[in-house]
Amino acid sequence: MLLTVAHPFAVGNRVYAQADATVSITAPGEGQTVAGDLQVRGTVQGAGLQSYALYWRAAGDDREIYFNGGQEEVNASVLGVWRAGDNPPGEYEIRLEAQFEGRDPTETIVRFTLADAAETTEQEPETAATLPAEDQTLRQSLDQLAARARPAALAAYLARGMRFGLTVALIVLAYFGVKSVAVWLLGSRKP
Repeated sequence: MLLTVAHPFAVGNRVYAQADATVSITAPGEGQTVAGDLQVRGTVQGAGLQSYALYWRAAGDDREIYFNGGQEEVNASVLGVWRAGDNPPGEYEIRLEAQFEGRDPTETIVRFTLADAAETTEQEPETAATLPAEDQTLRQSLDQLAARARPAALAAYLARGMRFGLTVALIVLAYFGVKSVAVWLLGSRKP
């Protein structure tokens, strides 16, 4: 959703827009509980984009730490990866700040909870319905490629196995001799 307004505007504490500019974080969701490293997804786009930066901090801490940024527009994709590292479980914030030519910085903040790494959190599995459109297209392309590749991979695997089996058979024949192998395979047949 693109909002066009004259001044920064907050929607659900996640989307800010300023005169045809969009700055949003779509993942993690506000209040979401996560475990481990975290892909920060969202959008930074608009006329005159100069740069954007991602910062994180523990809730209530005044010290922010920069962890990623760029100068190119990003549309509903990965903005950066927040590394959980040795951070203790608790409340955290990620702030996305974008600088547009001739404007004050535009920002958005998302708060989330880092769970204990030992805890297992049940996450909703990604389905075609929950993936962004660009990821759905990529997923469909990969599924089609995998469907075509399976028969070829199986044939290559079988060919390698047959070559290996033939090689072993030739080594056994060379070592023991044809007559010994034939007797072993067929058993001794006495009339």
